[in-house]
Amino acid sequence: MFRKNINNNTFILTMLAMFLFQTNCSQVGQYNTFSTDEEILIGQRYSSQIEKDLSINQNTEINRYINEIGQKLVAVSKRNNIQFTFKVVNDNAVNAFALPGGFCYVNTGLILFSDNESQLSSVISHEIGHVVAAHSAKRMSKSRLINQVLALGEILGMIFIGQSTTENALIVADIASTGALLKYSRNDELEADRLAIQQMHDAGINPKGSQQFFKKISSKDANNSTALDQIMSTHPATEDRIKQAAKIIEKLPNKNYATITNKRLNKIKELLETADTKN
Repeated sequence: MFRKNINNNTFILTMLAMFLFQTNCSQVGQYNTFSTDEEILIGQRYSSQIEKDLSINQNTEINRYINEIGQKLVAVSKRNNIQFTFKVVNDNAVNAFALPGGFCYVNTGLILFSDNESQLSSVISHEIGHVVAAHSAKRMSKSRLINQVLALGEILGMIFIGQSTTENALIVADIASTGALLKYSRNDELEADRLAIQQMHDAGINPKGSQQFFKKISSKDANNSTALDQIMSTHPATEDRIKQAAKIIEKLPNKNYATITNKRLNKIKELLETADTKN
């Protein structure tokens, strides 16, 4: 029985390899089966769902401030045809995230952690970069591809092996999800960093804010800072990001950027801190 299971698994894995080869495996990382309209629709539905569990900040001035930064960066991005929305989440974690179709969320913890507007802009620009590169759509497309392979394996297994291959299919899914998908996630983060720096440059925001932000994270002890846990666990090594940022910024053409300031940011921080005191 054990040998039979091995043979069955080998067969399914072979079929998976053949399928991926026919679909040009080297291009799987750029594989996207979702149209822009589909991507936006998915983002709308998902945002409506997750916002039921999020505490969305309702302060008009705070949200206007974040939206102004975001829209300034979107305007120079390669997907400025999408209507981006920016919302502030009452969460102490130093983080931000973006959903398919341009739905972006910025935690209050990130705002309070940033020393100046350029640092804050670098993270917002990073999230815009994820949408510009359609990273979520590509990851969903990979899942769709895997599901198609598993469906094919199930049918072929029943035809050639004479039994359901659900167990084999789960083995294939485990290999796919713990291998290539994790690798792409790291590459996605680095690509979003590259796009973020270019967008900051084009928008006239000093991209050195990205280096400052990375260095500030690096100087913190992640083991003792729960606010940094999420952003540190889902992104590439900070030192790698600092090195990449330095190389990209060095190659950018000379430009007069707006002076890095924390005046407006400090006002927003005061509003957040006042709200915390009242609560």
